[in-house]
Amino acid sequence: MVMKLQNDFSNETRHLWLGHWECGLCGKNGTTTGGLELHHIYSRVSDSPFNSVVLCKQCHAGIAHNDNEHRKLLAYTIKYLLRIGYRPVPDDYIFIVTGK
Repeated sequence: MVMKLQNDFSNETRHLWLGHWECGLCGKNGTTTGGLELHHIYSRVSDSPFNSVVLCKQCHAGIAHNDNEHRKLLAYTIKYLLRIGYRPVPDDYIFIVTGK
């Protein structure tokens, strides 16, 4: 299985998610849901790791882009980044504060 990473995330952000085989919404590994993709939580405003989450293709296709969903995905991403020891860089703080 190959994780689809064909978007404008930086190589650094993409690298943080390599080897992560769980959808941020349903928890599946993508084998029965079309594979996994890296998703921009708040659209393509930033390639910050805080604006990224792995989703299976099925969940990615059903994204609603509402506040509740954004909060859930952001919380998942924050927990993941803390667990892997990611240290925010200045651009991450800009995204967190401004959303850009």
